[in-house]
Amino acid sequence: MNTLVPSSLALLRATQMCATTCQLPAVPTLDWCDKAALCLTDLSQNLTVSVSLVTIDPSGRIKDHELTGVARKQDAINLISRTLPNSQQDEVLCDPSLKEQRRKFERAKQCDLIPGTLSIPLEGLCQLHDHKRGIVGIIPLPDTRPGRVLWTRLTTTLHSQNLTQMDASVFQAVHTHMALRARLAMGTKPMNAGQFLTLREQEVLDYLTLGWSVKNIAQKIDRSPHTVHDHVKSLHRKLNASSRGQLIALALGHLQPPNPPSPDGPDNDGLDRSSQLEVSDCLS
Repeated sequence: MNTLVPSSLALLRATQMCATTCQLPAVPTLDWCDKAALCLTDLSQNLTVSVSLVTIDPSGRIKDHELTGVARKQDAINLISRTLPNSQQDEVLCDPSLKEQRRKFERAKQCDLIPGTLSIPLEGLCQLHDHKRGIVGIIPLPDTRPGRVLWTRLTTTLHSQNLTQMDASVFQAVHTHMALRARLAMGTKPMNAGQFLTLREQEVLDYLTLGWSVKNIAQKIDRSPHTVHDHVKSLHRKLNASSRGQLIALALGHLQPPNPPSPDGPDNDGLDRSSQLEVSDCLS
């Protein structure tokens, strides 16, 4: 029986987890960060993971919070491949034992990496913390507003279990891939709560990508065709899609979401095209 060397094992784990992140929604959904957190629970046993989409200033303080998701290893249910109906998915995502943690991170004012100021390269930062019982990572979303990042925390729930440097390396590789997927789904500009798709809108969009008609969708979800038409119109508005084909292409990740015109004009769009978010005290 062949034994994989640690570097080969790490590469295999990273490849498998990156393949899972490719199944994350390609459009902005309210449960996007929950699903991203669930992907990362495969890194190790007994993990609790939180993923937040935030904008930070050079000192690491959070200026804008868009979305936070939490998941535990014992919730290892494949939400991404839709093995549960939406009603049961809601129960998992709203697990009372995770609600307080979600609220805690939604209220956070500071990213908990090294104190002081940070320098964040494009491949992000990754740090073992709390006596190796946790990992913290921050990575910028490419081609977006300066300081807009995925801020992720992984913590083992067993005092006897430590995370390793190999775990941190695998996480950093997957985190980089996850930031690309987040950029595809979330676009270049911070979003407000009204721009994310609701669970019902996601359900309607899923059926549209399968080629279902509005009438068939209405029968399936036990709603009137008029109500389904309203959901479809809302999808067009939120995703800025001008046709049904474009809507489906966006849902499948074949198109980048078109951005609405900037009030500041095309030459002042605030995108971060620099190689780094300038902050000091670099951690590689």
